[in-house]
Amino acid sequence: MRLQRRNEGGERNPEDEAGQNRFRTDGEGCHEDAAIAGLIVSAYATAMVIGAVGINVVGQRLSVRAILLGCILVFSLANALSAAAPTYGLLIAGRVVSGMAQGAVYGLGTAAAAIIVQESHSTRAVSVVFVGPTIAMVLGVPLAAYVGADGGWRMVFVAIGATAFLACMLLLWAMPHRVGLHIAPAGRLVGLLGNPQLLSVYAITILSFGGSTMAFTYFPALFGDQDVNSGFYMTMFGAGAVAGNLLAGRVSDRIGFAAAAVIAIFGLIACLGILPVTLTSPTALPAILFLWGIFAFSLPPILQTEAVRIARGSGLAAAASSLNTASFNVGIGGAALFASFLVQTIGIPAISSVGAAMATLALLLTLAIRMRATRRPR
Repeated sequence: MRLQRRNEGGERNPEDEAGQNRFRTDGEGCHEDAAIAGLIVSAYATAMVIGAVGINVVGQRLSVRAILLGCILVFSLANALSAAAPTYGLLIAGRVVSGMAQGAVYGLGTAAAAIIVQESHSTRAVSVVFVGPTIAMVLGVPLAAYVGADGGWRMVFVAIGATAFLACMLLLWAMPHRVGLHIAPAGRLVGLLGNPQLLSVYAITILSFGGSTMAFTYFPALFGDQDVNSGFYMTMFGAGAVAGNLLAGRVSDRIGFAAAAVIAIFGLIACLGILPVTLTSPTALPAILFLWGIFAFSLPPILQTEAVRIARGSGLAAAASSLNTASFNVGIGGAALFASFLVQTIGIPAISSVGAAMATLALLLTLAIRMRATRRPR
């Protein structure tokens, strides 16, 4: 998708003269400058944070089922707005609204999954929820490229909106009316931020996923001018991400949060640390990317379930889960801003090392939690 202000031959675009922005598709992808592209990503991440937290402020009188159905429907309509947007501003508006809806769905959907099942299977249930967006990430990028190449960028948003509407209809049929999950009064949200256990989980989420995202964002740039098959490498990472989601549920339910988180974060640190020296190896690099995907994407269900577990007895599970969803996006957005600063100062090659350092801080926090838990009297 390209925002055109002039035609290819240097002639003025008549629509631009009238103050209109025109979109078109070509093989080069987005032709906006890096600042505008970064603004789009940051706006979406910020919208998800607002949606994840805000739904706990405005949704007290609604059931979780009604909120989830409503937010998925809003997500569908927002993508329809983006598909029909005649101006760049309306496109951004559609993306912001869809981001807010997605943030609310992530927070409440994972909390509902953890509450519906027995507590001993809660991480497995949450991991199934996370498999959905992970598979969407793995398959969505090539499918979007295929649809966009044939039908234009607008058809990509149409396809997303239609898929979301189908998901809404399936949820309407499948989700029970009572899930044992409620939106607590807004005033009680502040109390969660005074819970040291939850704050530790949120900090681990921000540092670990932020460090991984920072490295992943600039991964293609690490190759410099080398001609590589980045699609194959991204597929290996995506396959590992799906496997990580599924493995996390089984492992964490058996050995507990702290042990599972230590294994995942330690593996993440090792992968980020060794990544620069495997860039020139056509055999080692795919294996490292697959393992990186496993360790990085085992963290969301592990951390999300722990946030729900801590707040479950207080009736604030939905809010705790939503705040952890916000933490993921704070990590993503904050890491992106930090990475852009690092690129301008010390260069792209240092990105993976800094990401590993952030994950190391998350590991130290996790080890502290585990030590505190083992010292607690039984």
